[in-house]
Amino acid sequence: MRPASPLIVRLSSMVISALVLSSLALLPAAAAGAATPQVVVSILPQQYLVERIGGSRVEVLTLVQPGDSPATYAPGPATLAALDTAQAWFTIDVHFEAVWLDRIVRDRPGLEIIPLAEDLPLRRTEESDVLTEGSPAGTHDHDRHDDHHHDHDHGGAPDPHTWTDPRLAARMAERIADTLARLDPEGAAYYRERAAALQEELLDLHREIAARLAPLEGRAFIVFHPSWGYFADAYGLVQLPIEIGGREPGPRSLAELIRRGRAAGVKAVFVQRQFTQRSARAVAEALGVPTVEADPLALDYIDNLRRVSIAMAAALDGAGADDGS
Repeated sequence: MRPASPLIVRLSSMVISALVLSSLALLPAAAAGAATPQVVVSILPQQYLVERIGGSRVEVLTLVQPGDSPATYAPGPATLAALDTAQAWFTIDVHFEAVWLDRIVRDRPGLEIIPLAEDLPLRRTEESDVLTEGSPAGTHDHDRHDDHHHDHDHGGAPDPHTWTDPRLAARMAERIADTLARLDPEGAAYYRERAAALQEELLDLHREIAARLAPLEGRAFIVFHPSWGYFADAYGLVQLPIEIGGREPGPRSLAELIRRGRAAGVKAVFVQRQFTQRSARAVAEALGVPTVEADPLALDYIDNLRRVSIAMAAALDGAGADDGS
């Protein structure tokens, strides 16, 4: 065999060198992909906020999926395995976190917990003033239990549904941006710019809803699960929940709530798909008013709050429910 000519050897060396340099040039991109922040959120409205701020630079794992309840959720093996690669978990004080957080963190010491409700002004859930079936007058209905344990263990406990006030969501956006900037310093300006735009949009939404509901200040609405307390407080409304402390009411409690609903001139009963609607429909039928779905866990956070405000304005004004479409 004839030896390769010097020209061919030189050309081969140049080709190999070019391939090596090309491979090295790809390494930063691969490293950047590996460094993409991977974060966990508990509920879909948080996913909306993180994705609006993080864009394509962040991977988000949402634990409670559509139709699931934060009160009864339990992560499966695949979800727990996915948590192994996450860097941070944005918590929001919903019930399942109290059950699962310690055991998840115990097995994943590198998972940073970022409590989005920290330093926010918290309200307390409404105390029940309806009577226990067969209990002496004047005693609260604290001993009723059903098969479910919901977001609140007792009436008067801290209310976790902070995200239903868009002003509080705007404050969460700042903490999200700060966390992502720390996890991914190269994207810090990107995160903060997007967070500022989102905050402006959230405050615009608050002003829009406030103007829509201002003529209805002081009006009451009935809900099954007390998810809309922050929303009610933000816009001068009164939430009357059917369920208190995770307990469904008995006949006497329902009768008392119906009496209060009539006295308050309630025009609709609001329900959400994650909870039973049996009691809510009984109350609505007794009052002669419609049931209206208002889901605090929808992914399309801004559009959803707008739809809820339109439906609530129509219901409280006695004009019938309107989905805003």
